[in-house]
Amino acid sequence: MQLYFAFPDREGNYLRSNIITGNGFRKFQSDDDLRHDFVLHFGRLADGSAVSKLPNISLDNAAYNIIIRNAISNAAGDGIKIVRSGFRNIFCLNSITDNNRGENGIFFFSGVLLGSASSDVENDTSGIDAFPSIENIIFGNTIYGTHKAGVCIDHGSVYNDIYDNMIMKQKDKYIIENGYPNSITGNNFNVISKKLVVFFTLIVLIGLVLSVFSGIVSFLLIKRYFKKN
Repeated sequence: MQLYFAFPDREGNYLRSNIITGNGFRKFQSDDDLRHDFVLHFGRLADGSAVSKLPNISLDNAAYNIIIRNAISNAAGDGIKIVRSGFRNIFCLNSITDNNRGENGIFFFSGVLLGSASSDVENDTSGIDAFPSIENIIFGNTIYGTHKAGVCIDHGSVYNDIYDNMIMKQKDKYIIENGYPNSITGNNFNVISKKLVVFFTLIVLIGLVLSVFSGIVSFLLIKRYFKKN
C-alpha cells in the first residue's frame, strides 16, 4: 500500500514508524489536476506522466512537525520536501533510500529538500506565506541511493541544523547548500555496502513492528481491565 503524506499549513504533527514508498509519479492525473497544481505548463513525459513530480512526504507552510523512524523510499520526487515556509520541523532517525525516480531533463530530486518556493499564484491573496525553510533539524537519518543530493538546502533557507546523518552514494553531492548560514556537522559520508543500508532499514521496520505490537497489547490490557470492572 502506498501512502503520501502532505502537511499544508499545519503544525505539531507527529509522523512515526511508517513505510512510505513509491509515490509522486503523477501517471494518472488529468490536465485539470495538473493545472490546479500549477505544473501543467511543464508538460508530460513519454509515458504520459507529468514532468513535475511529487515527494513521499510534503510540508508547505508547516512548523513544529516531527518525522521520525520512517522508511521512505522510491518516490518519483524527493523523499521529504519542505516546499516553502517550513519552520522548526524535525526529521530524524529515518531511512531515506532511492527516491528521485522521476528525475528528468527539467527536475531532479533529493533525499531531503529544504525549499523556498515562491507562491504559485501571481498576486496571491490566499494568505499562504512564501518564506524559506528556517531553523529545521535533520539528524540521525540514513540517506542512501539514487538522489541527486542527500540534502538540498534551497536559496534563502538558513539556520538549519544538519548533523549526524549517514549520507552515501548520491548521484551528485552529499549536501547541496544554496542558502547560508546553516550548521552542517558530524555527518558521515563514507561509502558503505548496500547490506548495511538494509540493516538500518530493518532496524526502522523492527521499531515499527514493536510500536504496533505495543499498541495492540495496550489495547487488549485496557479492554480486559474494563471487562472485569
